[in-house]
Amino acid sequence: MVRAIPNLEWCDEQSYGRTFEWLGSIGHFTARHIEHKNRFDVAIELDDVTHLKAIVNNIRRILDLDVDIQAVEEDLRPCFADITLIKTGLRLPGIWNMFEAGIRAVLGQQISVVAARKLVTTLVAELGQSHAEQQLFPLPQTIAESDLDFLKIPASRKQTLRNLAQHYIDSDNPDDPQQWLTLKGIGPWTVDYAQLRGLSDPDIYLGSDLGVKKASMKSEHHINPDQASPWQSYLTFQLWSQL
Repeated sequence: MVRAIPNLEWCDEQSYGRTFEWLGSIGHFTARHIEHKNRFDVAIELDDVTHLKAIVNNIRRILDLDVDIQAVEEDLRPCFADITLIKTGLRLPGIWNMFEAGIRAVLGQQISVVAARKLVTTLVAELGQSHAEQQLFPLPQTIAESDLDFLKIPASRKQTLRNLAQHYIDSDNPDDPQQWLTLKGIGPWTVDYAQLRGLSDPDIYLGSDLGVKKASMKSEHHINPDQASPWQSYLTFQLWSQL
């Protein structure tokens, strides 16, 4: 809820929803957790059902529904001195696609979650296409062609946003984050964060992240991320949850 972007996403303790675009199909969904039945009920509205199966699979990914979370937590046990420190049921919250994850990562560089959310909210409000009573995340072409003067960030970071957007216009394989490292202003943290949330890669440890460092230093037990493999992403979120 802390990271949800107004008019793009909506959530409460039992549900999450958002607008989306998928290969030209535009729509929105709301997934509601039915706790006593151990499932989600998902309502989807689309203007074209051609890609419905792929959209459903992507919703499953961003909700991280296909992982055996109890097995993950058991594998994380050696990383913690006390198993009670593990927050049970903590999954990987995905972002709709790699482009959005990359843009959000660039806007979140070296600032707080609150400040990053404000910047993304402004970006969506200024450049997002209207959809019903909500908005869509801006398209690469829209960001590439904007001066982004409404964002209170350094000119170099605005250029990084435009560079990433232009990469999505020009590249044959723009979702390969390793290619992003050739773009000025994008480093390993940005790439790793985008992989973690845009691809739901389960084995990303954000060791250079300030929050992860802070949580690791607070721990009475030495954190060895290699012990968490192939679930280092879950270790990252477990540490974030302890801040």
